[in-house]
Amino acid sequence: MAGEGAMFKFLRPRLRPQPIDIQAAALWGVAATSTALYLVQVFFFSFFLSFE
Repeated sequence: MAGEGAMFKFLRPRLRPQPIDIQAAALWGVAATSTALYLVQVFFFSFFLSFE
């Protein structure tokens, strides 16, 4: 895209985030969200089984 780096033009070239940095941050976010959902699911499942 043409204006893709326009948001970070005020930063020096060395400090601008690279595409791989953004991709890594997104993947860590997906991993954290998946882990949180898994832990919540396990907690609620064991919580409801204790009432049976």
